[in-house]
Amino acid sequence: MNIDYSKFQPYTREMTRVIDKITLTTSKQIGFPQAFTKKHSLLDYEGVLLYWNPEQKAVAVRFTNDMDAKGVMKLVKSDRYGAYVSVSTFLATYSIDPKEYQRRYDYDQVDPGLFGLTTQDPVFVFVLEPLLKQEDGL
Repeated sequence: MNIDYSKFQPYTREMTRVIDKITLTTSKQIGFPQAFTKKHSLLDYEGVLLYWNPEQKAVAVRFTNDMDAKGVMKLVKSDRYGAYVSVSTFLATYSIDPKEYQRRYDYDQVDPGLFGLTTQDPVFVFVLEPLLKQEDGL
């Protein structure tokens, strides 16, 4: 074998979970696992602003440091686990049942200009999908 042994890197288990998705939980939180948090430098932000598209059941998440913005919610962060934001009021306002929509979601990072924003705050969009109800006898 002709292997360059100087290229080997030790596995250090720095990430507890390698999930690059956005999570909606039954505890009325939107979670950002450690992989997502690190990939998008979320530890650099203090708050979250949410946007709702009722026709497509799409949620947009904007990370910001403007804690005076109307509707801003505190981003709770952990070096080890990632980050989350409590969204119980948002869910109630739009009649979104977290038990019906709990899951990990793929997302798109979009240009803030699509929302008419002049900021460079990162914005991510995901579309809610109801859990499939299992039929009796299956």
